[in-house]
Amino acid sequence: MAMRSRAVELGRVHVRGPLGDEGVTAEVDRALEAARALLAALPPELVYHDAEHTLGSVLPAAERYAAAEGLDDVTRSLVSIAAAFHDTGMLDAYGGHEEISARFAESAMRPLGFADEEVARVRGMILATRLPQTPRDPAERVLADADLDILGRPDFLDVNRRLRDELARKGTRVADVEWYLQQADFLRHHRYFTASARAHRDAGKRANLERLEAMARARGAR
Repeated sequence: MAMRSRAVELGRVHVRGPLGDEGVTAEVDRALEAARALLAALPPELVYHDAEHTLGSVLPAAERYAAAEGLDDVTRSLVSIAAAFHDTGMLDAYGGHEEISARFAESAMRPLGFADEEVARVRGMILATRLPQTPRDPAERVLADADLDILGRPDFLDVNRRLRDELARKGTRVADVEWYLQQADFLRHHRYFTASARAHRDAGKRANLERLEAMARARGAR
């Protein structure tokens, strides 16, 4: 479909008409609603990868970084769709869920008239969130950074506990010192791809790394 000029705000994508009036773009909004419905059905043991992770963290960060990186309005709309769908595949699988998430996004977008190229771009963004992240273009870099925006946030340690709890519910239990060392190693080697994410989160990520290292030392790590 021919996508018109759009402005994105907190998961609601708007379109400017020929006279400058704004109205909700039905196709994009319906795609987002489809993602919200899937997120609402995620199993309760997903205490980290839950609807709040997507709608309260990744989606707003993706929209913020997309604007800061100067992406065009159409791309920003597609970033919003990709962000909304990126973890929906956890309905069917925990590991390797990104491929399923991309298929869910395609299933929602095609009946709404999105072009093949637009579907492919959303697919690429979702797959770019797989670890290790390997985004190929500016939009994919935006979503990759948004998905790990938490690494530099002040509430990182609180949210990180939910990830540990979720893994335990899935059968992976890790001792305190091992967990802190693993997480510290992840932060130490992680790099944000966009200038806006680096400017916004690098300092906080360094602070969180120092906290993790201190917590590991307090439990006997050398």
